[in-house]
Amino acid sequence: YGDIIKTARREIGEDALKEMGIEELRTRKSMTGAYVFEIPGKDREEREAKAEALASRLETVFRGRDEIKVSCPLKIAQIRIRDLDESVVTEDIVQAITKVGGPAPNIRVDRMAAAPNGMSTVLVQCPLAIAKKVAQSARIRVGWAACRVNLLDDRPHQCYRCLELGHVQQRCRSTVDRSSNCYRCGEIGHIASGCRANPQCVVCMQAGRPANHRV
Repeated sequence: YGDIIKTARREIGEDALKEMGIEELRTRKSMTGAYVFEIPGKDREEREAKAEALASRLETVFRGRDEIKVSCPLKIAQIRIRDLDESVVTEDIVQAITKVGGPAPNIRVDRMAAAPNGMSTVLVQCPLAIAKKVAQSARIRVGWAACRVNLLDDRPHQCYRCLELGHVQQRCRSTVDRSSNCYRCGEIGHIASGCRANPQCVVCMQAGRPANHRV
């Protein structure tokens, strides 16, 4: 990474940073080993605009070098929306969230699941600032109904190779590869979204712990 950062600093000097309104950058390493450059400040929209401007300049500098990936990662959170009726589709959910929390290009809506009360529930991933704003309202209107919404606690880092907690795939040292196992029942050959089997955590089962839950 040293040579890459040297190139970036040479091509994007202090004057260029000031033109973008960037007075200070903070650096850290992510769980994957990549470098993260953070722009401090209280205004979220201003920080994001500066980050996008810097990312655009970096993409120009490293154009043609496929081994270098530039992105603007956002802190993502998960919310649960309940009481959805059968007419609701993904577009309705996205529209309801952006109406309350503001526009965001990276809202991911999971598959809706039937709840015991006969209605549907869904998990949605979106930027943390938007998730907090939506959750503060306690209910949001989706279609005709005012649906309950709550912010879920942060999940710890989980490796998508061995499925253990506490690290990510790029730093996995396990000899076990569970990347093909269903997150719900632990079997191989299908994915959790279409699984109707009883929950069984393959990690806990193999460790001899109670396993009547999904991964």
